[in-house]
Amino acid sequence: MNTCQAIVNPDCSKSTIQKSPSIKRALQKVLSLCIPCIEPHKLEEYLASNDIILLNVTEIPAQIQQNIKYATVEFAGVKFKTTATSGDEYLSHVENGIVKRFLNANNFPNLQRIVICEEKYSFTPDDFKAATRQKRQTISSSTISHLKIGSEMISEHKLSKSAVIQTDLGKRLISNYLARNVKNLNITKDVVLDIDSELFLETCTKHKIDECSCPYKLHTTPV
Repeated sequence: MNTCQAIVNPDCSKSTIQKSPSIKRALQKVLSLCIPCIEPHKLEEYLASNDIILLNVTEIPAQIQQNIKYATVEFAGVKFKTTATSGDEYLSHVENGIVKRFLNANNFPNLQRIVICEEKYSFTPDDFKAATRQKRQTISSSTISHLKIGSEMISEHKLSKSAVIQTDLGKRLISNYLARNVKNLNITKDVVLDIDSELFLETCTKHKIDECSCPYKLHTTPV
């Protein structure tokens, strides 16, 4: 629930006020103006009891689960959490730990379409993320991951976690790996799975040099 990554400070850092907790408070403030009779300290309880905003929940309410037909998965953090040591193991983690959990009839029985959104480095330069990443960083040992070639970073039989989270090439490879190998997923349910990544980049034909000064004319084609 963060705000647009493109709204940054002059040093390309992202203001803390744009992070999730502040956006939550801002949304509550807007709603409080629409419900003027509620005392401020009772607002959160009122919003929750009337199913307007559900806070601090660990599971999606059953009524909502039954009605969900379309789901969007923000996938940027998956590579940081995976313990896979090979590309095949990574795909298995995605298939069983993420996709099939959505397809479980007990979770979302009416789900028809899943959109997986991978990180896109051609549109959001990684420098924009530098400041917020710096706040989370801990002291770690030096690495030679940047010296590895693509096949040493991630392949069918190998996955170097340090390479795919610390190098530009590795981050791009891991963010495209699922779309590149989607045919290897074993999904039997009748569902549409869109993987929005940078695997297929195309130039927008409507952008002409003499008509538009925008430096970014690329768009992605989901698989």
